[in-house]
Formats: sequence, C-alpha cells, structure tokens
Amino acid sequence: MLTNKVVRLPLLLLAGTVVALSAGVPGVRAAGVSSGTTTPSPQVQAAQALRDSLGLRSDLAFVTISETAVNQPASGFVRSELIGIPVTSSEEAELIRRDTIAQALPAINARFANQPGYIQAWLNQAGGGTADVSVTAAFSTPSSELQAMLPAGTTLNVHVFPYSRAELDSVVQRLNKDAFTLRGEGIHIEHWGLEVQTGQVQVGLNPVTSVASAAATLRANYGGGMLDIVPSTPAAGAASRTAITGRVYGGAYIAFASSQEHCTAANSSIGQFGYFVISAGHCGNGNNVVRGSFSGPSIGTALTNGYYGNVNSTTNCDCLAAGPIPSSLATNEVIIPTFPGLYSYTRLPSYLEFPVGETVCATGDQWAVTHNGDLSCGQITSASTSVFISDIYGNDDELQDAFSFAAGSEGGDSGSPIGHGSTFMGILDTQPVSGSVYASKSYYIQGATGTQPIFNNP
Repeated sequence: MLTNKVVRLPLLLLAGTVVALSAGVPGVRAAGVSSGTTTPSPQVQAAQALRDSLGLRSDLAFVTISETAVNQPASGFVRSELIGIPVTSSEEAELIRRDTIAQALPAINARFANQPGYIQAWLNQAGGGTADVSVTAAFSTPSSELQAMLPAGTTLNVHVFPYSRAELDSVVQRLNKDAFTLRGEGIHIEHWGLEVQTGQVQVGLNPVTSVASAAATLRANYGGGMLDIVPSTPAAGAASRTAITGRVYGGAYIAFASSQEHCTAANSSIGQFGYFVISAGHCGNGNNVVRGSFSGPSIGTALTNGYYGNVNSTTNCDCLAAGPIPSSLATNEVIIPTFPGLYSYTRLPSYLEFPVGETVCATGDQWAVTHNGDLSCGQITSASTSVFISDIYGNDDELQDAFSFAAGSEGGDSGSPIGHGSTFMGILDTQPVSGSVYASKSYYIQGATGTQPIFNNP
C-alpha cells in the first residue's frame, strides 16, 4: 500500500485555509483496541467494531453498558438512526455533524470531477470526521473553492497521490474485462475497485492462489504501484423475521423452495405485470419463493435478468423480482426491530450519492436474529467496485459497479435493503472479506428486473 502524503496545501494547490476541529469534540477519540476479558455477545462485538471504525469510544465496559441501558430513559443513551446502535447525545450530535459533511461531498465530486488531478472527496470517519480530498499534483484549484462547499468549521485535508483518476479507472476497466481470463490462468481475484483513501486500485486475491507470484504478475501487467493487493476469501452469497400474513416488509425472511436457500426481502416493486418483492438474484432464479419458512405461503416465482446459470456472466445488479403479488402485500416499509414501528424509503440515490465515509445500514433478517434486532451499519469504503459472487449453479458471476461498506452480515441476509436516511441505497449481496459487505446499487434494479421500486403503500 502506498504511503500517502497529507498536505495542507499552500497557495497554488489549495491556499492554506485548513480549519482544525477544536479540542474536545464530544464523542470523538482516536480509534483504539477494545479491552475486556469476557466474551462479548455478537451484538456488543458488532457495536465495538463499528464504533472503532468511526473513531468513537469502543471499550467493552462502555459498549456493554450502552447496549443494556439504552431502553432506560434516564441512561443518557439514544439509539442512533445513522448507525443503528446506542450512543450518547453528544455522540449523536457528532454523527449528525459528520453526516452533514457527507451530504456536501457529491456536489464537490460533481464540480471537480473533470478538473486535471482530481480523484475524489471522501469523509474520513476514523480521523474524526474530516473532509478529505484525494488528488494528484496536477490539481491546482484554490482551497477556498473547496472549503466554501463544506459546512462551516470542517477540517479539509488533501492527499496527494501519483496516479490520476483516469489511470486508476483504466486499471479497473481492464480488470473488469480480464477477470475471467485471469482466473483461467490461476490468478483468482475476488474483488477489485477504486480505493480513494490510498489513491490505488484495491485487488483481493483468493488465498488458494500463490499470492506472491500472482501479485507479481498483476503488478507487471496492471501498473505496479497502482495496486493495493489484499487477501480475500471466495465470495459466497450471504445466503428471522417470519411473518406469513400481511405485507411483505423489507427485512422479512423469505425462502426459495427449489434451491433451499433463505434470504431477506427488500422493497416491493412494480412492473408491467403487477407488484413484486425484490431480493438478491443469487438466491434462486426460477424458484418458487415463500415467506416465513420453507413451508410458508407462496409469494411467486423468482425472476432475474438471466445471467445466472451462464458461464462467465457479468451484471450490475445481483437482484431478482418475485411475484406477482397482490397490491395488499406490497410495501416500501422496512422492519427495524430496535426502532419503534416501520421505516419507509422514499427515494433512490443518484450515481453521485455514494460518498466514501458515509454510513449506511442494512436490515438483514438473520443479522437481526443473531444481534438482538439491530441493524448492520458501517461506512462506505468504495463507491464503485467489482466482485465475484457464487450462484446456486456453482458458477462465479461478476458483479460490476457495486458499492462496499464496512459492516457484517449473516447467512440469510442476502437481499437486505440498505439505506441512508430515507434513501434506498441498494441490496446486500455478499461478504467476501470479513468486515466488508458488497451491494448492488438500487438504481440498477429496474434495468435488471423490469420492475421499479415503490415508495408508498398501494
């Protein structure tokens, strides 16, 4: 991995207007190692990992107290709608401050995308919620133009890297094209995509590959220092809430009778032939989909865009539509057990609305079962990445232009709706590396299934 140079740039590059956060910002600390001698519950472990990734307090005693005290009004803890776990009121205020920064980044990326030397802006959560911009030395825009587009008081850091966005994107495109060929040659790459935090392309190598030899071959053919090569396990689909009547809510347990897979429902959608339930495509094309259990009532037939079952297939949406279902079963509402009532997604994102560092949350059926009803939340680590996913036929299919975020999942969570606030960001597909979840972007659902997500109850 390259060592980046953080520059608080003078006049020509970014005229010196770096504003430092004042000392003692509530809820912020340097990321550290949690302590404790007892084995914490999966719920507490997940909360510790999430807090540590965001630079929040994560020692075992504190996190354990937060998880048990959140339901006591006088405890001082509230359950954060941004990251799904108990936080103090000062931490929630800090998370809201950071989210405000994240919402400003798409406009910055759109404005400067075509300027020489610009790579991408991102939210540095572990660094205390700063706005960071990755560039090359060719970027000459005054800092005042960037700072003016950020909330007042935001720290702006600039990272200068040697490779341009065009060079990095070219490597990603070549890997997209060559991925199956490389596997045929014994170089088993599992995921690859732009890593703006290091100014490189991250490539995950399956440990069954001779890593040293494969890495040398990749560096010789794809740009040497442009690659950040990391170990990666094979990507299997992350294949409860068991209601069998009423609307098929996002986050609900659904099962695929023929393939004997169980997954999670996302939003409902509408198409030429009526309403449908959206889930992950690898759960089973052509299968009869049921709800609640393998013997539950039928939802309908699962239909994908047809790439499953074919050799060397590529897609930008690992998704399916199951149905048609009666309008009385369709909904845009999501079950979140740790929040009262139901939550509704009301919009799709644009292609710019995946800023690295923004937190998103998945509502997985099995994650909720094993984590006391919690969401699985984490920060976006790549706005555009590719990954191999194993389908029910034993084929490895290539999912392109996915996004990844630092969170966990359990078997049965595939298809989980992923959101940020009221925005339906995508559906959970796979977890090839511990702590990284890969997902299809929601705006690809219509092209893949012929159905459009709905944003109100029929």
